[in-house]
Amino acid sequence: MFAAKHQIYLPADQSEIYFGYVAEVDFFLVLETVVSSKEEMETVLQRLREDCLNTALNNLADFDDFINQEAVKLNLSASFSLAAAYFKNDILYLKTQNKGEVYLKRKGQTLRLIGQSKSASGFLEKNDQIILTTQNHNLFLKQDKHYFEKIYQNKQDNLKSVFLFVDFYLPHQKNSLLPMIDFSHIKTNLQLKLATSNKKKLITLLFVGVLLIIFAWSVIFGHQRRQEADQKIKIQNTKVQIQKQLAEAEELGFLNSQKASSLITQAKEELEKLKNSVNKDNQSALSEINNLIQLKENLIFKKEEGKVEEFFDLRIDNKNAFGIKASLSGEDLAVLDNKNGAIYNLSLAKKSLTTLVISEAKNADLIANGQDTVFIFIKNNGIYKISKGKTTKIIEVSKEWGEIGQMVSYNSNLYLLDKTKNEVYKYLATDNGFASGAAYFKSGQEIDLSSANSLAINGSLYFSLADGVVKYTSGLRDGFKTSYPKDDVSINKVIADKNLEQIFAWDKKNASVYKLDKDGTYEKEVTAKILGSAYDVIVFENAIYALAGEKIYKISL
Repeated sequence: MFAAKHQIYLPADQSEIYFGYVAEVDFFLVLETVVSSKEEMETVLQRLREDCLNTALNNLADFDDFINQEAVKLNLSASFSLAAAYFKNDILYLKTQNKGEVYLKRKGQTLRLIGQSKSASGFLEKNDQIILTTQNHNLFLKQDKHYFEKIYQNKQDNLKSVFLFVDFYLPHQKNSLLPMIDFSHIKTNLQLKLATSNKKKLITLLFVGVLLIIFAWSVIFGHQRRQEADQKIKIQNTKVQIQKQLAEAEELGFLNSQKASSLITQAKEELEKLKNSVNKDNQSALSEINNLIQLKENLIFKKEEGKVEEFFDLRIDNKNAFGIKASLSGEDLAVLDNKNGAIYNLSLAKKSLTTLVISEAKNADLIANGQDTVFIFIKNNGIYKISKGKTTKIIEVSKEWGEIGQMVSYNSNLYLLDKTKNEVYKYLATDNGFASGAAYFKSGQEIDLSSANSLAINGSLYFSLADGVVKYTSGLRDGFKTSYPKDDVSINKVIADKNLEQIFAWDKKNASVYKLDKDGTYEKEVTAKILGSAYDVIVFENAIYALAGEKIYKISL
C-alpha cells in the first residue's frame, strides 16, 4: 500500500486572489479563489479537510460528486479553480475545475494528465509524483523539462500560482509479532564455538536453541490463531444478534415504525462496537453485516437510492451562472440567479434555455413561475412581473406584510406566505393587474407559521412546518397526516402541483425526498447525496430535479 509525502509552493503576493491547499493522509487539493480575507480562505480549507475525513469515497464518481457538492456547499465564487487528488487501495482519483491542472512525473518523464473541469483515475506506481496547480504550465514544461524540478527545489520565485508536489512511496513494513532474528550473528557465533568448544555439547546446545525458536514461533502464531478464532466467534455472535433485531424490525414493519427504527439503530450500534473490537483483516465480514442492515432498512422503510445524472449546466449560456431558487410551471422551470441579476427559463422536456438579465433580479428574494410570466419578490420593494421581456411592478409593499417566506403562482393568482403574521395573502388576477390581497384562512383556522419554510398548491394549500406537512382546502384544515418511518425528519420544502398525483417532501438534512399520497400516506423515501447540498428541489414527470448552483441534477423516483 502506498503512502505519500508532500511539498508546497505558495505565491508571496495574495492581495487580490487567494491561494490555499489541503494535504491530508490520502487527500490533496489546491484552490485559487476570490475571498474577502485570508481568514475566510482558511475557513474554507478547514471545512474541506473536515468534510473529506467524514465522507466515504469509494470510486471516481464519489470523488467527483464530493468536489462538486463542496463547491456549492462552501459557496465558492464562480471563478474559482482547483485541482484535487485522492488515493485509496493504490488507485489515484483526480479532479480539476476551471484552471486546475494535474501533472504526473513517472520514470523521469513529466506529462499533463488533466485540466479544466475534468476527472480521471488510474493505478499508482512506485516513486510516482503528481503536481497539483491552478495555471496552465504545459508550455513552460515543453520549453524546459526541468521546469517543475526548479520549483520543487525553490529555485524559482514570484510565480503567480500554487504548486503542491505529492510523492508516493512504499513504506517499509515489519511484522511486529515476530521477533527479528539476526541469523548472520548466529552463524558467526556458531563458527566460533565449533572452533573452540566440545562439539557434542555444542550440538546439544544447538538442538535446545532450535527447540526454543520453534517454541517461541508456535507461541506467537498460537496467540495469533487464538485471537483470530476469538474474533470470528465475536463476529458470528454479533451477526446472530443483529439478525434477530432485523427480523423483529421487519415483523413490526410500518405498523410500529418508531420501534422498528429503534431496532435498526440498535443493530447499527452493535456493528460499530464490533468494528472497534476486531482488526481490519475481518473487513469483508463487517461489510457483509453492514450490507445486511442497509438492505433490511431500505426494505422495511421503503427506502431507495436514487440514480443521479447531470441534467443541465446553466453555464452553457453564462459561465458565471449560479441558481439559488427554482419554480416550475408545466414543463418550464424558472431559475433565479440574483448574483448575476439573471432569470433562466429552462424547458425540462426540450432542454432549451433562454436567459433574461434584469437589474431587479439582483435584489430578488423569491421567484414564482406563472403561465408565460415570471414573478419576483423583492423585500421592502414589492412584486415585479416579467413577461415577453418586459419588467413591470405590479404590487407595492404592504404595511400588513411581515416576513414573506414564499410566493406561489396558481391559476394566474398570487399567494404570499407570511411567517410572522401567520397568514397567506391571496391576490386575484384582474384585467388591470391584481386586486388587493385577501386573507386566505377562515376565522379560527389560523395556525403558527413561524417555522413554515414553503407553500405548495394543487387546489389545496400545503405548508411544510418544523414537525411535518399540513393541508388546507378552501381556508379550512384538511385531514392530512403522515407517519414517517424515522424520528429525525426535517422538511425543507413541500412539493405539490396539479400535474402531480402525489405530494413530495424534501428533507435536506437527511438528503432525501419522501413520496406521499394526497391524504398523507407514506409511500417511499428516495435518497441521493446531491439532495443534501442542493439549493432547491422540484418534481417533474416521475423524477426529482435538484438545483445545485450552476448545475441541475436529475434523480430517478
